[in-house]
Amino acid sequence: MDVDTIKVILLLSLPFFLGSIWGIVNAAQKEFATVAIKIRWVLIAAIPFIGFIIYLLFGFRKGRRPDLEISSICCLASEKVAGQPLKLPIDKGLTFIYSNASV
Repeated sequence: MDVDTIKVILLLSLPFFLGSIWGIVNAAQKEFATVAIKIRWVLIAAIPFIGFIIYLLFGFRKGRRPDLEISSICCLASEKVAGQPLKLPIDKGLTFIYSNASV
């Protein structure tokens, strides 16, 4: 096998490798109904060449992203920025507005 053939093989397999890495990381970060289901999706995503495609088609929407803890956000947002309340993005376009104003 010459060098050009090896380059072509590596270039063709690179998207599948990166897709597998993405699928493994994404499945590991999401919360599923049980740990066994989470492990199953991580293992499916790790199958070479087709695993991340199976995960993307069938498992991607089954898990959910972990909720952000408001207490950790409040620690980060202890001050107003330029006199305005600090706006922090939360999931899917919702905005959490932090203000030091007393209620």
